[in-house]
Amino acid sequence: VFKMSGEGDTAGRNLINIDDLGLEQLSSLQKQIEREIEFFTESIKQLKIAAGKYSGSAEAIAQLAKSNQDDSALIPLSESMYIRASLSDPKKTLVDIGTCYYVEMTHEKAIDYFDRKTKFINGQAEKVEALIRDKAVSRQKVSEKFNQKVQTALAQRPQ
Repeated sequence: VFKMSGEGDTAGRNLINIDDLGLEQLSSLQKQIEREIEFFTESIKQLKIAAGKYSGSAEAIAQLAKSNQDDSALIPLSESMYIRASLSDPKKTLVDIGTCYYVEMTHEKAIDYFDRKTKFINGQAEKVEALIRDKAVSRQKVSEKFNQKVQTALAQRPQ
């Protein structure tokens, strides 16, 4: 969190008064903020990928719900290898809930599980997007102060 001269109460935050920083420190701070923005932007991409996978899983289960017993399907063994298998109980599915733990669920419960996971991840992505907006405002303030100090230094330089 940054503070310019004359800004109001900022209790409970770590503050850096950018008015007190030199050009080198402002430049370093600007680069740090830029790296943080890049990190958070990459995090959002990863969160959106995860949300897409959960959403895709819910859609796959919805399609599976239309199947009958002994219908055959291609089951992935890896990302590039599948086997043909038949459904023994088309009303239930095994869901990987993490660290290789599987839970047998009805289609409705599995879809609800994946929908809740998708909503949670999207909520986290929204929080990260808010952080990015805050960082962008900070970057703008630091950039403006840097430019102001450069102009002041140039004006004070003997001709």
